[in-house]
Amino acid sequence: MKDRRRIRRTCVLKDATIILPECSSVFDCTVINITNLGVCVEVPTSVGIPNAFALSFDRARTSRRCRVIWKSDNRLGVSFG
Repeated sequence: MKDRRRIRRTCVLKDATIILPECSSVFDCTVINITNLGVCVEVPTSVGIPNAFALSFDRARTSRRCRVIWKSDNRLGVSFG
């Protein structure tokens, strides 16, 4: 299968937190790969995760706004911004 990605991904296995907008809900996740434009994250289930959220790599001290580009049962592809 040909990789059609515009930017090469860096494979990582890094813990992160999805922070939902306008509420105090958070989801633990694992970053599978990353670029300067976005990430692929693995979650127990993608059910209930909205199309826009914040992602934190440091236990919610700082976060990046994200927008879901694609979704499967347990993975999300998101872009930053």
